[in-house]
Amino acid sequence: MYLYTRRFSPGFFMNKTDTYFMAKALKLAGRGTNMVSPNPRVGCVIVRDGKIVGSGYHRVCGGRHAEAEALRQAGKLARSATVYVTLEPCSRHGRTPPCAPLLVKAGVNKVVIGALDPTLKKSGVNYLKGKGIEVLTGIMRSESEEIIENFTCFHRRKRPFVTLKCAISLDGKIATVSGESRWISSPSARKWTMRVRGNSDALLIGSGTAIHDNPRLNYRLKAPPAKNPLRIVLDGNLSISHSLKIVSEGTLIFTSSGVPVEKKNKFTEKGAEIKELPSKKGYMNIKKILKELYSRRITSLLIEGGGETSWHFIKEGIVDKIIFIYGNMIIGGRNAPSACAGDGFKTLEDALSLKNIETFWLGNNIVVTGRPN
Repeated sequence: MYLYTRRFSPGFFMNKTDTYFMAKALKLAGRGTNMVSPNPRVGCVIVRDGKIVGSGYHRVCGGRHAEAEALRQAGKLARSATVYVTLEPCSRHGRTPPCAPLLVKAGVNKVVIGALDPTLKKSGVNYLKGKGIEVLTGIMRSESEEIIENFTCFHRRKRPFVTLKCAISLDGKIATVSGESRWISSPSARKWTMRVRGNSDALLIGSGTAIHDNPRLNYRLKAPPAKNPLRIVLDGNLSISHSLKIVSEGTLIFTSSGVPVEKKNKFTEKGAEIKELPSKKGYMNIKKILKELYSRRITSLLIEGGGETSWHFIKEGIVDKIIFIYGNMIIGGRNAPSACAGDGFKTLEDALSLKNIETFWLGNNIVVTGRPN
């Protein structure tokens, strides 16, 4: 399953040929993982006489771009062909040669583009048009923009794109009163969420989740290839044990200023990194955390619990996407932890409302996704 939306752009059915091949390019782009970060995920197909003669997607940062890979496959068949690419081809030099000049050199007739690149100072569209190539933009635009939303948020908002994911019972609990939470979601749902991990640069949990679940927070699928995200723990008092599985290389722990050096050393000796930030009542400043992650070129952040941590991000208004996975059970218990804890909103008018709601089945679980209004 590829992680792009099933919503269709306005005008989806206006040109069946263009949307058919752009959908193919989007499916290719969906194969990309966090290996491409901080670059965007991009897919491309080259069509000649109604047949795909070349295809490609961006696999790894510093590797071939989608257009270059598709041109390599197409070879001489790219001449006079039509190119479908989910993101505007670049016309500037970076780690790899720019793609717009490659398309010109290959002799393509037409380039169909899904989304415009929000970071380009020199328009790839104008470059192609200036070389006499026909350019059509905006085909499946919303789908193409969604697949690069991490990239866009990083450059426009100067922070990672924040997704809040939670596995909950039908009555909104994330664990029993005794703290048992494995497993609320089904095996097929857990495999799907592992793909979500593989598309994330960093995972974040609170100290309570670290203590009760003792997770590794690593990526465990053999395919598609993805790197282990940076693991982040918010622990204002540095209260977690240094013997937890997560305390190792590749883990960043945010804690309050003034933690004794000897206490921090127990964590750094295990390979974990400690970052001190000012805190209030044990809570870190969310905006400063995101600023720190931006400086580390983290384009996407996945919050995996628990209820207090989720509430803190929601309260600050810094959540871009919600993923709730409903298990087929009712847990009950007035003191059982819920998906969002904290003080809660006082009125329904203040409550967080969502738009662009999507639902689908994964095994016997229902996945609900949405975007805060």
